[in-house]
This record gives sequence, structure tokens and C-alpha cells, in this order.
Amino acid sequence: MNLNPLSNTLTFKTPSGFDVTIREQNGEDDEIISKMKNSTDGSAVNKFLANIITSHNGTKVTHEGIILWKNKDKYYTLLKSRIFSLGGTITYKHQCVNLECQKESTFEENLNLYDRDFSKPLEESEIDFQYQVTPYVNGEKLEEELTLSSGKKIKYKYLNGESEKQLLAANKDEISKNTELLVRGIQWFHEEKWQLLLNFRSLSSKDMREIRENIKKFDLPFDAVSEVKCPFCQNRDKISLMAQADFFFPLETL
Repeated sequence: MNLNPLSNTLTFKTPSGFDVTIREQNGEDDEIISKMKNSTDGSAVNKFLANIITSHNGTKVTHEGIILWKNKDKYYTLLKSRIFSLGGTITYKHQCVNLECQKESTFEENLNLYDRDFSKPLEESEIDFQYQVTPYVNGEKLEEELTLSSGKKIKYKYLNGESEKQLLAANKDEISKNTELLVRGIQWFHEEKWQLLLNFRSLSSKDMREIRENIKKFDLPFDAVSEVKCPFCQNRDKISLMAQADFFFPLETL
């Protein structure tokens, strides 16, 4: 990781292992960020990252290019930008989900716990923290191929901006455990060619379990989750820190 205080840029490696250089956020970036709550397809995040990234493996990236980035590369870069430009502490309010309580409390979290130096060997950069970002085992690969114990050959794309857009557009009543497979464009090798799977009648429950285990190993998404405990009723909840307004505008909502 290389910090250049004179030009206010930061260079680091992503979970895929490629180099990214970002600049410090400015007021124009704030305007893009403020539109995120009205962005139903994730496009505001892509435009924001395309704005602050000055180099991706030595070249400039567009927001269309960011859409093709894998999940952890994209959101890890967002985390690095937040820590670099606004600091590593996030303070936010959360209303207890216990219907008998529903009291609001203020919580604080250290974002540096979620970070990792991917320029170092894994054993040297690892922190004993459950929600820390993890590397992509297969580097910059964009899809994964596997052979199930039943002999069926399967392949799927890593989760990226396109699949995220499909998830955001999906009817919430129609989302199921299989949606995460469909948005990855899952295919199977059948009749001597790769065919897109639109349903899973041809796969057994054991097949499905093996596919999900493979995804958990190779393509587990990154979400900076914080576990909180209500000080009034002791109810526990999990919070997505990147979904908090304070992640982008510290203290303005408190």
C-alpha cells in the first residue's frame, strides 16, 4: 500500500489482487454520493468510484467498467475511500428491532477492523475478526467452474455490478434461495454445450448444496457488518455499515 500525502492519493491491492489508486473525496463527489438513496440500480456507487479512481492497473476506469468489477473489489474500494478521506470511525444511530423496545441508540465502530493489506501474504495480513474482507482465492478470474459429485459440470459468474442490478430490480416477493444462483448466470454442460439454467429441476438437492458450498468458498460477498446490542433490552442485531448515512457523511445525521 502506498500513501502519497502530496497528491492525496492512495494505492492498494484489491481482493482480486489488482492495483487501484484513489484520490481523496471532494465536494463534487459528495453530490454523487447524496444521490445514492434515489439510485435503484447501484449506478451512483459506480459513478462515484469511477470519479475517485485515478488508476486501475495503470489505466483509467469508467463507471461502465466498475459494473463488471467483482463484489469485493468494488465494496473494498469503497471502504478504503471512506477510511482514507473521512477516517476509520463510524458513528450511527439504530432503532432497536424488538417491537417491545424500539428505542434508538448511538453506536460506534472501527472500520479498520474490516480492512486487510492484500499486498502481504494472507497469514501476515489476517486479523481475527469475523467480518473482515477476504481475498478471492482465484485472483482475477471472473467465473468459476466445478464438477459436482454427480458428474455434472457447472459454471457461474462471480457476483458483480450486473448481478447486483438484477437483485435490486427483482420483485422482493419472488426472491428465493436460488436467486443468488440465477443472477450469477449459472450454466451446466449438457448435450456437449454450456446451457443457461433457468430452473433447477435437473439438479438434486445434493447438487444444489455443493454449488452453494462452492460459492461460499470462492465468491462470498463483502458487507461490512456490525453486531450491536441494544443497551435497553439487550436485543442483538446485525447492521450493514455501508448502508448508514454516516458512512459517507460523518456526524451530519446525528
